[in-house]
Amino acid sequence: MSVVSLLLALLWASDILAAGRLVQYEPLDVEITDMAAVKRGADFFATHCHVCHTMKYAVDDPITKAAGIVDRDPLVLDGHEIPDLSLKALEYSPEHIYTYLQAYYVDEDSPTGYNNLVMVNTKMPNVLQALQGEHRLLVEEVEKNTPLPRLYEVIYKTKPGQVTSEEFYDNLDDLMHYLIYAADPSEVDRLSIAPWVLSYLAILFILLFVIYLRMKKSYE
Repeated sequence: MSVVSLLLALLWASDILAAGRLVQYEPLDVEITDMAAVKRGADFFATHCHVCHTMKYAVDDPITKAAGIVDRDPLVLDGHEIPDLSLKALEYSPEHIYTYLQAYYVDEDSPTGYNNLVMVNTKMPNVLQALQGEHRLLVEEVEKNTPLPRLYEVIYKTKPGQVTSEEFYDNLDDLMHYLIYAADPSEVDRLSIAPWVLSYLAILFILLFVIYLRMKKSYE
């Protein structure tokens, strides 16, 4: 595939994601080397997500195993396999997933009773409703405007959840740490050796530059 074709494909994919989105992505700050957050996220996934979703490309990872996430056949709902999530943080941006999980609101016309402002008419139920609480729209209908509104500008909480809003966001933050880690565990190793590689290259550059100066002087 040529560079131009790749860029066009990426733009096409971004347009698809934007087409169904009615709000801005919520900011997300993930430190992938925070292994405590990764482990908490794996435990959260095992409790709240693994009932339906698999992590087939991450089941051999020690953190995934320790959380009790196992390899199994995907569940089938209405003739469709429930998607595996092990690479979703690469398929979508982490901010997309993070905002999507916050963006459910009550919709009596939806088969699940909820709709979503990031992926309109999503088929996924609001599985975290018990934790997060219940939200409704501030207006009858959210229109796609430029710039897109923030979540807090279009929905409000009508029923509290089992945890506080701060605790819920902390849980999502941990979950995103795990999903990003699971999609590419080698990133942690790359980040850990990066300072050593850069230091080696810097020292090598200095040595080569000194050799260059000496050789240049010898020819003068």
